[in-house]
Amino acid sequence: MNIPIINANGEYYSNFKYFNRGGMGLLYKGIEIKTNEDVILKLLEIDNNIEELLIREIEASNKLIHNNIVKTRATGKIKIENGIFFYVIQDYYTKGNLRTIIKEGIPLNYCLKMMFDILYGMKEIHKLIIHRDLKPENILISIDDHLLITDFGLAKYINDKTKTKTFKGYGTVPYMSPECWINHENTKYMDVYSLGIIFFEILTGKLPFEAKNDKEWEHFHLYELMPEISKFKIIPEPTKLNQIIRKMTMKKKEERYKTIDEIIKELKKYEEIIYKENIINKADSYIKEINIKVLNKLKEENNNETLQNSLNYNITNLFDQFKVEVNLINNILENEKIKIYEPLNNSNNEKILEISFSKRKININIKGLFLVDHIEKKRYNKLISNQKKSFSVPDSFLNINNIILIGIVELERNIDCEDFGYNLLLSKKENDNYGEWNVLLSQRKTDSKEKYFAIDADDFINSYENAQNNQDHNFIFRKFEKKDIIIILEKLFD
Repeated sequence: MNIPIINANGEYYSNFKYFNRGGMGLLYKGIEIKTNEDVILKLLEIDNNIEELLIREIEASNKLIHNNIVKTRATGKIKIENGIFFYVIQDYYTKGNLRTIIKEGIPLNYCLKMMFDILYGMKEIHKLIIHRDLKPENILISIDDHLLITDFGLAKYINDKTKTKTFKGYGTVPYMSPECWINHENTKYMDVYSLGIIFFEILTGKLPFEAKNDKEWEHFHLYELMPEISKFKIIPEPTKLNQIIRKMTMKKKEERYKTIDEIIKELKKYEEIIYKENIINKADSYIKEINIKVLNKLKEENNNETLQNSLNYNITNLFDQFKVEVNLINNILENEKIKIYEPLNNSNNEKILEISFSKRKININIKGLFLVDHIEKKRYNKLISNQKKSFSVPDSFLNINNIILIGIVELERNIDCEDFGYNLLLSKKENDNYGEWNVLLSQRKTDSKEKYFAIDADDFINSYENAQNNQDHNFIFRKFEKKDIIIILEKLFD
């Protein structure tokens, strides 16, 4: 088809060559004569059945101006050979559309950038129209890698209540909301649903469902839940992102987000969580480097002051591990936050950290070398006094494991739940002032497997040995792990 030179508002366009077929008509690539810039000409043959639709596209194209919406240069009617056509002239984007770059393994930060581009464009679009045909093919890529929304051929004004079936086309099957399949009125919720599918595809590189035909797609859209993103892609804090996509694609439109602004707000919250986690990871790496320097210095020194500094370092490091996990949980909590309190008058021989939420509190109390020494002397004197002749005193649990600090981690007593806790014990490594934290889980055999209690620090050996001798208790002694922090923090919410 030979396209004549088009004069639109004093600008001339020519050299049109067939480019592709779009959802609503033929596409031709040409140039603006004055600037020699490439443009796309969209030709829409006038048909009495869809003329109103085409007029709406032209109106929408003219009125929507935004960095994330494809620029429309000119619109109008033109006679070509024996036919009358509507035409739309838009900028040409050399990088193609979103479909060409969707793949598995796209970095999360780039995924979020693309999602925000689309949302900002849709926020502007929803001021005037419903798009109704959102899909990767209708999202173009600019030269600086921003995304722009195009093709409003199926768009309807926000207040238009025309039923879906009155249109020549009414969306693209993998992205069609449930109400499209049952001929409900047009609403912005349709676009929200389609965006949820597109976002899933951006994040995972694939559609959420593999269907062989339209009937299977209809079943998915009407009755199947969206799969979790974390099954396809390893991402930080997947729960929050899954919640966003799930809410965008709820079957009942009333249960979806009501506005694009709501989605932007929730996605920014997720982005902030990720940002904070990255900061924490960087801080953790920095702290590890500092730790190495501190440890090397401790190895060079061997005096009481150095030992006390080492013990303080171990306790501070332990408390920091609890604080990091609390901060991560607080990033997710919407309203009330977990509180942390560390008394300023902590002495060298006793360090305290309090963690509270609502009416529940976790106390972490670490007692030092003087306590351990006192316990051992008390035990020795008791064993000697019970003997009529001298004998060799057997090593205690503390001596065998080179324990130099005793800690208690437990829920505060006299609250509306049973006591729960465990002991933290710092063992001294040979030829090294730096120690290693261990956990002692004590359990009565009559209790459930998840029920543990802490042994009183001031009478640790006596209580421990008595419990072992009556064989009514189970004990687990192992290296302290991150999961031990989690199991006590979870008790705040039981």
